[in-house]
Amino acid sequence: MKRIALLSVSVLILGLLVLLSGPESVAETLLGADPLFLFLGLLLWFSGYLLRTVRWKFLLERCDVKPDFPTVMKVYASGLFLSNLSPGKVGDPARNLILKKVSGYRVGRSLPSLVFERLSDIIVTLSLAVWSVFVVSGPVWIWILTAVVFYFSVFAAFLLALNSEGFAGWLTSKISGIVPFPGFGPKFEKFLQRLKRNLKKYGFSSVVISVLLSFPVWVLDASVFYISFLALGLEVELLPVLTLVPLISLVSILTMLPGGLGSSELLAVVLFTSLYPLSPAEVTAAALLSRLLSSWPYALLGSAFLSSMKYRYEI
Repeated sequence: MKRIALLSVSVLILGLLVLLSGPESVAETLLGADPLFLFLGLLLWFSGYLLRTVRWKFLLERCDVKPDFPTVMKVYASGLFLSNLSPGKVGDPARNLILKKVSGYRVGRSLPSLVFERLSDIIVTLSLAVWSVFVVSGPVWIWILTAVVFYFSVFAAFLLALNSEGFAGWLTSKISGIVPFPGFGPKFEKFLQRLKRNLKKYGFSSVVISVLLSFPVWVLDASVFYISFLALGLEVELLPVLTLVPLISLVSILTMLPGGLGSSELLAVVLFTSLYPLSPAEVTAAALLSRLLSSWPYALLGSAFLSSMKYRYEI
């Protein structure tokens, strides 16, 4: 029920954005898209998909989880499809659950790969978003500050919980008071202990490699947005797009809307219309085209893979 409510809010925000921007203007701008740039955008998306798969397979192998590459590709797309339907991407662990159903690897064994992947993403997106201070000004700064403080706090709390049993106990008690699930506290403490044990399998070099792989992943994601502008004949600079797209991603996750739908498009309009002489209709069209090129392929592939994969156990 909550998921449906959040999805309804996303659709409402997106609908209002299109309505206020001018549906005719948005449609006219989209219909003028250059097919060559659309093909290039899909090529960039697929390159990012391959690189994300390579990164996850690398991290899985450090956990002694070694499925073949085609399986990792299928599970990754399937998991990302499900994650984009969940608020704040809390559905990410579904990827590890699918991997268990397909290959038999326990979730607790493969979960550190997801944790390290997310830590790498946070490091890279925050690093890129910091550069947005040179291109963004005005009231939107409160969103930038909120996102940076939130993610830094989560990152610090995670490290402290893994290195201090006292803090881990305090954090567990606080989270247990918020999460209305019976027996959550002991399960969370057990999860932290198992995760700490599993994370020891990673060395400093693994962290460095994961972060280095994450930079081109996010550059490719931002480049799809940049190509969307070019496809519509809108002139923007590459560097601001490379810094603002990760920022949009960070802030949209804080809204807890599924896949950032609605919130990311709205923030894109606020940022890019303040930076360039573009109309809300033009930026809305570019944001919608970017979502079409970067999110819908995962939805199509993920749903197809989920329906075709053979499971070792019943889900």
